[in-house]
Amino acid sequence: QFSLIKKQLKEIVVCSISLSLIGAFFGLLSGLLFGLSLGGVILLMVLAASASYIAVPASLKQSYPQSNVPLALSHSLGVTFPFNIFFCIYAYIYIATWIFDYFNLDKAVYFCS
Repeated sequence: QFSLIKKQLKEIVVCSISLSLIGAFFGLLSGLLFGLSLGGVILLMVLAASASYIAVPASLKQSYPQSNVPLALSHSLGVTFPFNIFFCIYAYIYIATWIFDYFNLDKAVYFCS
């Protein structure tokens, strides 16, 4: 199994990082559309970016019995998790704060009536 992971390392890293960033982008859009506060938007970005390593390994074996679960675990816990912890959470805070400041949105709650 390790040799397969080693052969596909470039694809694993590119896929892990890109899916995490895509998830965070959709979390940002969803949070803004739902009118969440700044903290809520940041939290939704982190959760959306983390969806790949929270749900996929658990459901992969049941959905596709012929799947390569060690490859999915190396993808999720070996690349995506450290990438989100060490780099992305700070970037998500910065991006969400910048968006709220740029569009003059109330950082508490801007959509309630």
